[in-house]
Amino acid sequence: MGSRNSTSLLDFGCCATCKADVEISRSTIRGPPDTLYKDLKRSNRYPDGASPYKEEHKAAKVRLDQLRATIALLEAEKKRLEGIVEKYKVILHPIRIAPADVLRQIFDFCVDRIEGQVDLPPSSLTPSRMPWVLGQICRSWRDLVLYTPQLWNTISLEIRQIEGLSRESISADVQRLGLQLHRSQDLPLIVSIFSDNVKLQGNGSLRITSETLLDIHPFLVLVCSFSERWKYLHLKGSSQGVQRVFSTRGFLPRLEWLVMDLDETPDQATACFEFAPQLTSISLHTVTLIKLPWNQIQRFRFNRRSIPSRPSSSFAPVSDTDSSRFYDIIRHLKNVQICDLFFDRGFSVSDMKAAMQTPGKSGKPKIVMGYLTALMFSGDLSTESTGHAVIPHFLEGISTPRLSHLQIASPFVGWDELLIFIRQSQCRLTTLTIPQSQSLSPKILNDVLSSLPDLKTLEIGIVGGAGNDHISTFTSPVVPNLEKLTIVRSSGTGSWYWYRSYDDSVMIDMLAHRRNRDAEDTSGASRLCFVSLDRRITDQSSRKRLDALVSQGMVVIERSG
Repeated sequence: MGSRNSTSLLDFGCCATCKADVEISRSTIRGPPDTLYKDLKRSNRYPDGASPYKEEHKAAKVRLDQLRATIALLEAEKKRLEGIVEKYKVILHPIRIAPADVLRQIFDFCVDRIEGQVDLPPSSLTPSRMPWVLGQICRSWRDLVLYTPQLWNTISLEIRQIEGLSRESISADVQRLGLQLHRSQDLPLIVSIFSDNVKLQGNGSLRITSETLLDIHPFLVLVCSFSERWKYLHLKGSSQGVQRVFSTRGFLPRLEWLVMDLDETPDQATACFEFAPQLTSISLHTVTLIKLPWNQIQRFRFNRRSIPSRPSSSFAPVSDTDSSRFYDIIRHLKNVQICDLFFDRGFSVSDMKAAMQTPGKSGKPKIVMGYLTALMFSGDLSTESTGHAVIPHFLEGISTPRLSHLQIASPFVGWDELLIFIRQSQCRLTTLTIPQSQSLSPKILNDVLSSLPDLKTLEIGIVGGAGNDHISTFTSPVVPNLEKLTIVRSSGTGSWYWYRSYDDSVMIDMLAHRRNRDAEDTSGASRLCFVSLDRRITDQSSRKRLDALVSQGMVVIERSG
């Protein structure tokens, strides 16, 4: 049954001997003639001259028995070879010859990275999670993981009441934390700490050991002893549980990014982070009493959404004191470059208007943010109340001469204030994003676009009623450097908002006009090359014209629906 030549194996998928045996069998055992079989199977007549048929019948049965035995033998050999192949797959797996640097990169992707995340990852001390589980695969992986410090420098801790926990459980977790800190070697630490609320007795008083135990919680004591290596710090939950962190004043030489999401700020923490020479990024979820080096902050984020003491569906009003502190923070951000602000309906429009305008000098910006390059707004601001005016009044009260990126990701109606902001800032915006634009007339859109000659990227919401006029605005000599245009179907209060807000032909006319004008322009201005539409073009004639534009190099994305 062995192979006689490799060509036969490749050509026919089986050995030459087997193929030859089958060909001999087919030529010597042919079976009864078809005409005889069809004739006799409908009658009880015995075939004349049956002797040769009997001989061939006997030969066929013998041959069949031989084949069954051969097949059984081959099946057994097949199973044996499959086992051998599986063993070789294990010992010859490519991962075994992967260089250590490649494995380290793969392992690094498996570890939770928490910088900038709103939600904290699970505790990094869980043995069944990364990176601990990597060391449980094999000896070589364990050796590699133990000496790859970047797998161990991300630390996420849950500080809870230790009353009721077994000594063994606490000891095991503390040991794992110590191992993680040791294995991270001298790398900067990415630290997140979640503190559970302090439990109360039935009479409302603190348990006698709660505050003390939380303050000397072994996790906090150990991780705070390495504060000189902190690069990123995220504090979330109850401030009672992180008291120990506030004792690190003067021991934060590497801290670059601070995220505060505590339910309250203790007075003794006011000067904790004031002496952090590398601190340039701050994210706050409540107005804080903590003194911070505002002059060195380059990236600032404010978001009230996730304060633990308030349900996410409620909008507790911002107190006058907190409003004053918030605006003081904004005024102190002299060197901020990126600012991301979330406003909910708790902000007072009157407070915003009063805080952001200079008394007696109406129309003059009160705050100059001379280094700001990117400004992002978002929030739960309903256009059915006065809340929608918070962002416009904020814009009206600031000047940002270096701003290049403006994003407003909440319902927006303050077009007059936006124009005032652009003109008083004299900024040269290259990116403008307002997907939920409302109350936008074609004239205002033209005025806004006319004031942005350097704009390259635009995302704008189009509503029903004036969609054709909005689209036609782009055929006028506005935004000559526009390269990327995204049309969004802006939400509204009536079902008519969901109908087509513009005709297919109007959109294609505009795109063709921009394409042809850009092709004829010899000034070196950029060409509109990317367009994202809120729906598909269905008109056949417009479809053909769009396909022609695509063939010329324009990238067009059509959303379904």
